[in-house]
Amino acid sequence: MLDITWSWLTPVIKKARKETLSVSDLKLTKIDLETKILATKFVQEYNTNPKKSLLKHFLKVHKKNIGGMFVGIAFLVLASCLAPLCISSFQEYLSPLNFFDCDFSNYPSSLIILKQKSVQQGLEYVFSTLYPYWIIIGLSLSLISVGDSICGLNCVQFGIKITGALLDVLFNKMTVLSETTKNVNAQGSLANILFSDTMKIQQFTQQFYYIFSIPLNLIVAIVYLATYIDPVALIGAGGLLIFIPIIGTCARIMQKALSRMATLKDIRSQKIQEILNAIKVIKLFNTEQFQEKRIENARIQELKYVQKASFAFTGHLSTGFTSYMIMSTIAFGALIGTDKFDTVVGPRNAFLNQEEE
Repeated sequence: MLDITWSWLTPVIKKARKETLSVSDLKLTKIDLETKILATKFVQEYNTNPKKSLLKHFLKVHKKNIGGMFVGIAFLVLASCLAPLCISSFQEYLSPLNFFDCDFSNYPSSLIILKQKSVQQGLEYVFSTLYPYWIIIGLSLSLISVGDSICGLNCVQFGIKITGALLDVLFNKMTVLSETTKNVNAQGSLANILFSDTMKIQQFTQQFYYIFSIPLNLIVAIVYLATYIDPVALIGAGGLLIFIPIIGTCARIMQKALSRMATLKDIRSQKIQEILNAIKVIKLFNTEQFQEKRIENARIQELKYVQKASFAFTGHLSTGFTSYMIMSTIAFGALIGTDKFDTVVGPRNAFLNQEEE
């Protein structure tokens, strides 16, 4: 991770405080992130089948990062399985009768004598019995961090490699364009490729692993609810009928806003180029305020779409991070409303299970 962040600048800054900084003081870029090498690999792969989508080409070229991402996803799915299974397993040790000492000496001639354990005895019983499960739950929480870090690292590197290769290819392409073509495109579509499009690619690749991890975690949750809780708890999954339209709406708003932002950036860049050309030819210095207002209006519209895209992105993330709480509440309400709560986790069921044993 240190090779793709700004942490390598720390020794350079310290050195610059004491003496003059020279080019030789800068560390070399990691060989896997060299744009020339990345562009060469991409072009070689692209020439094998130009009709195939760019994403498929990059997935094939950077298999190592994709494989690392799936390793991280495996950690995330494993972590999502361990904690619920442990909680289901140690529930049998927390039944009320386990906190009583039972005297069966005179059974069945007389009643069973129950004597409640002291607080110290109860705590000793809980810690001595449940500590293995707590360790496993702690490991599962650690696995979430490890898996998330592995996925994030590989996705960030994947995004850097994509943008590095594309920008290198684009730069080499610009060097062979005619001067007229450069003047027409340099401020318009090429500027979008250099800024807007690369930003969108970077944002997409950073969240690429969610495409696989979220459905897998959802499948794990559904199987757990149906197997270990009660099929009635699957009503909580009905919350997806609420969240999917919200997420879809946010995604559509973001897509339209980003597309409109790119168009406005093209328009604004073209206006600037037109004004500069007009000033050179006709010397329209007296229209400076008017032309500035036109550019400012285009910029204001662009900022409005930036704000709209930001709100949509925030709504998308908020829905994703809060959906599990709402689904859990719906499932809990369904268990209570259908009188399944006592059957599944109620104290009465704990006594009945103990008597059956």
